[in-house]
Amino acid sequence: MDITEMLKKILIDRLDVDEVYVYKHDNIFNVIVVGSCFLGLSRVMKHKIVYAPLTKFILNNDIHAISIKVYTPNEWKGIDFVN
Repeated sequence: MDITEMLKKILIDRLDVDEVYVYKHDNIFNVIVVGSCFLGLSRVMKHKIVYAPLTKFILNNDIHAISIKVYTPNEWKGIDFVN
């Protein structure tokens, strides 16, 4: 299993979310997470929730740079993500 699939699995297993997308481009990981669990939370809190299960990978330098985008299901509707 490559690291993008591993990160996706960890986020799906540890968070109550609907969708997770993980892409790597030029050593930058792009993570998109969609879930109802983010309703009513600030952007900072949403990011903290996603960062928490990834901390080990950040500290071990498996992840050097990361971009996180977090959406509720209603926010995600109509967004056409192209990798």
